[in-house]
Amino acid sequence: MRWCFILLSALLSSSLVQAGAIPEPLSLQQALQFATPDHPRLAIFQSRLAQSQFEVNQVESRQGVTLDLQARIRSKALQQQVGESVDDHLFSVIAGKPLYDFGRSGLEHEIAVLTVDQRQAGQEQALQQLKLEIMQRFFDVLLADHQRTVADEAMTIAYLRFQKKQDKAHTGAYSELDLLQAESLFQDERAIQKRREMEQRMSRIRLAELMNHPTEIPSTLIAPMINPSKLVEMLAPVDSLKQTAWSGNGQIAIRQQQINAAQKEVERAQLAGYPQLDASMEWLDHSRVTSSKDRWRASLLLEIPLFDSGSRDYQLAAAREVLHQAQSALEVEKRTIATEIDQLYLQLISLEAQWGADQLAEEYRDFELDRNRALYEQEQQSNFGDALVGVSSAHLRSAKSRFEAMLIYTKLEYLIGKEVTLNE
Repeated sequence: MRWCFILLSALLSSSLVQAGAIPEPLSLQQALQFATPDHPRLAIFQSRLAQSQFEVNQVESRQGVTLDLQARIRSKALQQQVGESVDDHLFSVIAGKPLYDFGRSGLEHEIAVLTVDQRQAGQEQALQQLKLEIMQRFFDVLLADHQRTVADEAMTIAYLRFQKKQDKAHTGAYSELDLLQAESLFQDERAIQKRREMEQRMSRIRLAELMNHPTEIPSTLIAPMINPSKLVEMLAPVDSLKQTAWSGNGQIAIRQQQINAAQKEVERAQLAGYPQLDASMEWLDHSRVTSSKDRWRASLLLEIPLFDSGSRDYQLAAAREVLHQAQSALEVEKRTIATEIDQLYLQLISLEAQWGADQLAEEYRDFELDRNRALYEQEQQSNFGDALVGVSSAHLRSAKSRFEAMLIYTKLEYLIGKEVTLNE
């Protein structure tokens, strides 16, 4: 019953999270806590896990004592005395117990337990993948906020420029074509701004749904402090990551469990032709007692299969084929994970260089903004508006590389078997 206690504890702890509202402001660590086993997306895993445990109980019950009750009410006519009948009622209690089947029942139990372990591991994998998706959606909201800021500033600058030209149109400084061009640019930026506004809203709706609170739309999110260079420093060499994944990756563990179960199925198929010994005890009570009626019976039943037209051979061949498929699936899984680790590792190294360029771009844009602000205050020619949009764009660019680096690092941690959590 250990699994029941674990499952109950998980459900109780998760219900505490689900009962509360989404915090304001919301941090990434808090968002990840909404990934719980009772999430609707994980309901199918809960059901399968419960079903597999029932199968274990069923296998165990088949090896226990059975107790059956049989009753019969019957009257029959006497052949020697026409028109007369006699009662021939029967009441019996039968106890039975399988004694020995050369290990088949033990293998059935091991296979059922392995199925429970597989489904528990599958549920845990789904939970960690849900956390990864929440992290991705969380970053999507932050990026949507940055994009909205850039769009707001770009639209404002375009509007001010259009207004400036419109105000001076009566002096002849600008032609009708100049006004149309300025208004067209403003309307383009306005359309972009509206699109970013809708994306900002939708990103929050998606996050709320993923956190199992679809009616509570988070307003303010706290961006985690992320340094891609430190993430790269924390990362082990790629060969070491692969070696750790072979022993820690959840999907590889599931594939290995499938191989173990398939091997047990082969062993069970090999024992299909072995004898089976059962015992039974029967107590009977007849309404009509004669010398041929038993009061109780005790028996041992030995069943030895002799001929089955080759069905056991077919069963064994099928079990061996399933084992071969499971072994092939493990090898494919290992190669897939190795390729994914290589890809993510190289992406993270590339993002570290990208982040260095982003920092330089932010520094340049901040300096450009200060220079244009000074020129604007001195009433000299200035591109203050463009510089302001440039700063916001640089922040957006830096945020993209930082968030992507965090997500890639977390995926690498997940691939080597670690829990999805926040690493700042």
